[in-house]
Amino acid sequence: MDMDEDELHEENSDGDLIYERDTKEDNCEVTDEEDGHCYERKQELLQDCKRLTENVRKPLNVAIIGPQGCGKSSFLNTVFASLNSDRWYEYAKIGKFGNHEGVMGMQVTRRLRSFPKEEYYRQNEFCMLPTFIDMTGFENDDSVITEELLFLVLSGKVKEKESLNDIATHGRLHGITTMKNEYRKRSPNRRINRIIIVCSLNPDSAMPTALFKSVVNVANDLGNTEIT
Repeated sequence: MDMDEDELHEENSDGDLIYERDTKEDNCEVTDEEDGHCYERKQELLQDCKRLTENVRKPLNVAIIGPQGCGKSSFLNTVFASLNSDRWYEYAKIGKFGNHEGVMGMQVTRRLRSFPKEEYYRQNEFCMLPTFIDMTGFENDDSVITEELLFLVLSGKVKEKESLNDIATHGRLHGITTMKNEYRKRSPNRRINRIIIVCSLNPDSAMPTALFKSVVNVANDLGNTEIT
């Protein structure tokens, strides 16, 4: 059925015909904002945005743990080089490796050091890569001091560039209770999400089984930490 032309058009001040839009199509204006379907839709969109924001994952913090001089920094440099195509670069300082039976490499890393993605990978700013945490090597034992030091590292209580040896020495001098009271009250810096354990390839070097045991015990106590 044809509609009357007057129902579709009206004249403007110059006498030209203009199209009269259907007011039902875009009339979302209401006196009380909460009464219209537009308000309900807006609330739905806000909730969707909130859920998306909350679900955005933060980069993981990956700790590199191992005995003294086992090649943790060399491992990190190899990882960083494999991610970049331009050239090899020594991000983490490395020492000389021992070449006698049972001799480990010379330890260079003395303090906790973080390597966020911005420091080792700049080819794609939208690529989410982890923050790697390098640190001094641990003694191969499962003493309460070693386990507490591991707890402080994995829970993010050790500050950037802080000496782990100083913390361990403080515990040996003043006791494990004082060590816990002193450092556990700190606000976390970088809580560790993943652990990579590095060992020497030297077949004459003993496996650090006591250290493995300590790492597993502490990681299980903390939870939400995976070991590789």
